[in-house]
Amino acid sequence: MNKISASVGMAIVCAAAMGTAQAASENGTIQFKGAISAESCYLDSSIGDANSVIVNMGTVNSSQVGTVAAPHFTTGAGLSTADFNVVCKNDAQVSLTLKAPQAELVAGNQILRVNNGVKGEGYAQNVGVAVYSSSSSSTAYDLSKEKLLDTQAITAGQSVNVKFAAAYVRSGGQDVAPTAGVANATLPFVLEIQ
Repeated sequence: MNKISASVGMAIVCAAAMGTAQAASENGTIQFKGAISAESCYLDSSIGDANSVIVNMGTVNSSQVGTVAAPHFTTGAGLSTADFNVVCKNDAQVSLTLKAPQAELVAGNQILRVNNGVKGEGYAQNVGVAVYSSSSSSTAYDLSKEKLLDTQAITAGQSVNVKFAAAYVRSGGQDVAPTAGVANATLPFVLEIQ
């Protein structure tokens, strides 16, 4: 009975709305974008796709941004972790190496610039992203050459797990406070398959 009443009530509301307003229509499109890969090994992540990992850094208060040597790893305050698998269809030896370009790095290759260094209103300043083996580590990776995954053998149909932690860190020095704004970064890597 309740389902019928709700349906009848909704029909009356819709009929009344249509009787008092002019109908308008707008044409639109739905776009589907992607690609099909034939690589023998690929990434399997709940967030990302076959060749990328998305790390949601969230919104962090500028007072909660630590330094490379003392990152703030607290829930919702500069901590984000990645947990994904490298899956191989055939037997393979795989490794995963970080490959940030020098122009995007500061502080001995341990801090990735945000927003490609764009300055201006709406963009965070004096902050970057550092990557660590875990949230209990204070040793940041060298983002130009560090291996997230040392060479490992993977049997056909099997996978190996890769994890890391990331934090927003001060890039303008310990005493230079970060400014608020968008803080996005992209860290290239190479998945080597042998």
